[in-house]
Amino acid sequence: MQRYPFGIWLGIVFSLSLALSALYWSESRLPLKSGASWGTVATVNQEYLAATARLKLPDGYKWPKETPYRAADENGDSLAYGAGCGTQWAELYWFDSWVSVAASATTPVARDAATRNLLGFLDTTAFKNIAEQEYYRNMILDAQKGELSTLKEYAGFNGILPNGRRVDE
Repeated sequence: MQRYPFGIWLGIVFSLSLALSALYWSESRLPLKSGASWGTVATVNQEYLAATARLKLPDGYKWPKETPYRAADENGDSLAYGAGCGTQWAELYWFDSWVSVAASATTPVARDAATRNLLGFLDTTAFKNIAEQEYYRNMILDAQKGELSTLKEYAGFNGILPNGRRVDE
């Protein structure tokens, strides 16, 4: 079984927890309004796979086979997920992967290549649903100018370490 860097997982989970509300709720506890768009974990994984087909990870990074979402909670109740959840999970994984490369780059060429990819995050669904858009925008634009302090702070806070190392290693 492929192990993925703990920092990547941690960063994604943290980002999603801040960016998205009500990612999953038991159908028995969630009153769905007419026109609401909710799906199963299978729907989320389909969205995720579609997003991975259009996003390119840095060299040396691999996509997890599926999202970490579950079909049922600890009581066995079915969980429903908001439309776009799988797409946003992929976009955040992609973003955090490029943050890792940009924050740990040892040459200007590698750093510039990574920070160019970060600009694409501003056009993602995940970015459009993040409450802290100005923080992310400024971090990315500063990185474009070679100012990496906020980017490195973000990487450190989210446990994103260079070369795919895990926080707990």
